[in-house]
Amino acid sequence: MRFKLQTIIIAGLFCCIPEVAVAQQIELDLQQTIEKANKNSLEIFRARNMYLVNELNYQDFLVELRPHLNLQLTPLNYTRSITEVYNSELMKYEPVEIQRLTSQYNMGINQQIGLTGGNLSVNSSLMRSQRYGSSSNNNLDFISTPLSIGYQQNFSSINAYKWKAKIEPLKFKQAKLEFIEQREEVSIKAVNLFFSLLVAQMNFDIAVLNSQNADSLISMGRKREQIGSISRDDLLNLELKQVNAGISVEQAKNQLENARLDFCDFLEIPLDTEIECIAPEKVELAFINPQQAQQLAEKNNPDSHGLIQKLLEAQKQVCAAKRSKYNISVAAGVGLNQNKEVFAEAFQDLLDRQNFKIALSIPILDWSETKRSIQRASLNEQITQRENEKVKEQLMIEVAKKANEFNIKRSELNSAAKADTLSRRAYELTQQLFALGKANVIAINESYKAMYSARNQYLNALQNYWFYYYTIRKLCLFDFQTGRELTSDFDQILETKF
Repeated sequence: MRFKLQTIIIAGLFCCIPEVAVAQQIELDLQQTIEKANKNSLEIFRARNMYLVNELNYQDFLVELRPHLNLQLTPLNYTRSITEVYNSELMKYEPVEIQRLTSQYNMGINQQIGLTGGNLSVNSSLMRSQRYGSSSNNNLDFISTPLSIGYQQNFSSINAYKWKAKIEPLKFKQAKLEFIEQREEVSIKAVNLFFSLLVAQMNFDIAVLNSQNADSLISMGRKREQIGSISRDDLLNLELKQVNAGISVEQAKNQLENARLDFCDFLEIPLDTEIECIAPEKVELAFINPQQAQQLAEKNNPDSHGLIQKLLEAQKQVCAAKRSKYNISVAAGVGLNQNKEVFAEAFQDLLDRQNFKIALSIPILDWSETKRSIQRASLNEQITQRENEKVKEQLMIEVAKKANEFNIKRSELNSAAKADTLSRRAYELTQQLFALGKANVIAINESYKAMYSARNQYLNALQNYWFYYYTIRKLCLFDFQTGRELTSDFDQILETKF
């Protein structure tokens, strides 16, 4: 019985011990890192929502030529005022109180005419009006307009829809390209953070290995000291190397932690996650033709589409300035209406009504203001056209430079990989020679420095390779490995849950 009681007490104590949270540990390669960044990062979330805003704007443009049905209701409108009315009998003005209660509805259909830029409207309205006061005798009127058709056209302003039909599709396509471009920018940031963490991990591993080697070397050195095969100075140097190796481990550990936190923050994953970056093993050393890259950039780069849009905006201003020289407008309408004191009679014996109006405003003396407006718009158009040529030229130069730099980096990566392999073999061989007493401490240190330098150069070359690859992808919006345009999977990318 006592044994059972102790067992229960011990079990209860274990239940009271709080559960220790274990940090999540994941392994990521470069492509997985890029996919997570393009799914979780704040930058891609913002870019996606900005695209959706532009998509809504484009949908607004698409429905401009569709008829719009509007209903306007004024259920109650009461007014009370005092005004002067002329009394013909007394030959003077007298103050009279007027009270009025109205109710009104109006239903109308508006249709924009894309060919001319005018507006066609069809309306139907009904108003109930009742006046109160000593002089009104509680007059009640029903004013009906069962049908009214009107058309308005302003010839002095540009056809806004015609210009929107040219510009809005370009703006929408540019929004798509900018979204894809932002994804590539996120990929570039992911590449840099991935290799920063990878280098930090490699430096930490090398620092730990160096510390372990320093411990082994000092152990072997002390054994050799007993048989007199090593000098006291060499042994002191080994001890100093051991101390410095311990310091390097702490420094590398701090740099690794900083790189891990930046990595987790950008990918929006828990900050306590332990990350193990896997270095890319196979790299397709593809050659990028600078001329092909320039053609792709001219076709896909959002800046190229922005230039066309910018020039159209300038041409639009020139057209508007020329149209503003004269102010000509036309308004026409036909309809049926009636005014009766009884509701049922308000829709009987309808009366025709028509209106037609032409308004002209011709400046006689404007001191050449309109002419100067046209000149300003024309000069701005010329400036825009010249700037577009320069921007396009600079874009082509940048694409050619980045393509050439990528081709150089892929050659450097191949050489750096060979140097990394040879330096590691040389360091292992030097360690074996030192154990046999055929190499001194200086040879060990120099071999280690060469291996460490070759490893860093390889990782830097690997980072530069992927950095310039995604940079040229961003400029051309083209996947050179698969030979596909990045916009070909746009709908699938947009449907990705963020």
